[in-house]
Amino acid sequence: MAVEDLAQKMFQYQMLFEEQAAILRKDLAVYQKAYDNVSRSEGVAKDGQHWMPKADQKVAYMQHLENICKSDPKTPDE
Repeated sequence: MAVEDLAQKMFQYQMLFEEQAAILRKDLAVYQKAYDNVSRSEGVAKDGQHWMPKADQKVAYMQHLENICKSDPKTPDE
């Protein structure tokens, strides 16, 4: 992947995350519920755990993130 492609993806993800964060900040109760739901999820690092995937899992992890970012969220914790 070229540096330009990586930069575009990083910008796309940053804008997506900022947009969703702004929505969640408007209703702190919804934010807290979404945070609690996501925190209990299997794929989320718990206290003391590392979140980075192992070397042999990076491609699958990046594809998983790409699929999440392409989805159209229906609930605050998506």
